[in-house]
Amino acid sequence: MRDAANRLLRVSSLAAVVCCGGALGACDSQTAPSCAYTVTPTGAPAPAAGAPLTVVVATGSKCTWTAASNAPWLVLFAGPSSLAGGATLQVGVMPNRDPAPRTGTLTIAGQTVTVTQAGQQLLSLSGTVREPMTGVALDGVNVVIVSGPTVKSTLTAADGTYSLDGLLPGQYNIRFAKAFFGPDVLIPISVPQNTTFAWTMNPQGRLPYTTQDVGAYWDGGGPYPNEPFRVAIYQDGTSVRGFYRARSDVSGGVTGTYQGGRLTLRVPLDGAVLTFDLTLDDARNARGLVKDERFGGNFPVQMKR
Repeated sequence: MRDAANRLLRVSSLAAVVCCGGALGACDSQTAPSCAYTVTPTGAPAPAAGAPLTVVVATGSKCTWTAASNAPWLVLFAGPSSLAGGATLQVGVMPNRDPAPRTGTLTIAGQTVTVTQAGQQLLSLSGTVREPMTGVALDGVNVVIVSGPTVKSTLTAADGTYSLDGLLPGQYNIRFAKAFFGPDVLIPISVPQNTTFAWTMNPQGRLPYTTQDVGAYWDGGGPYPNEPFRVAIYQDGTSVRGFYRARSDVSGGVTGTYQGGRLTLRVPLDGAVLTFDLTLDDARNARGLVKDERFGGNFPVQMKR
């Protein structure tokens, strides 16, 4: 009986040595490993344009943990979702295209990392539209954003100015449109910040020129004390409107009529009125008289389109 008990004691002692790596008494002091995690930072701001974010995890080399994004605009570049030991994670914060700020989170090593991203600053595109020959402002021009991050339109004021406000940054295609004026083209404009853009538009005549429509630029001469001069006009039915310039004279108030081959134009200048009374010889040539109250007489003139 005693021999059997001694044999059992020797077997138990041997098992203890094997369990504790060959050291008697080691099993009594052995405990399960405990892991602590430090995540830095746990909160961070981000600009509207987006930016990289670095998150550092500090822990023991045998400690495992996971990382996950809880927002589609926070992109983890961590490799495997399950990691061990300390690590540095790179997070991509995507651009915020909305003017409102937003908040998203990541769960890293059991802790929450909160990212607060600013909204996009809203910008403006403004400027003036003019007739290039006289520099006179054009009112009633339809300024339209055809494509871009924000779609809007407006009309130019009496002084030719326009302003498109509340725009997100980006690349835009703009059209300036006014009846009887051109060119009618799409204009690419980059708006990375508040932007000023000026444009010019010319009266457009029908091509080829005809005697039914007098719209276009006409160059004129004398003998006339204020020659040479130029008239930019467009025709709407029998009504004619446009612009006049002769040397230093500029006016945006040209009005008149065209009917039966006879063109009459009135131009107010310096408290006086110029009156053109012209007849079209053909689609490109006109001749007649200009009455200039400032010079006190009627003067023969010719105009060529």
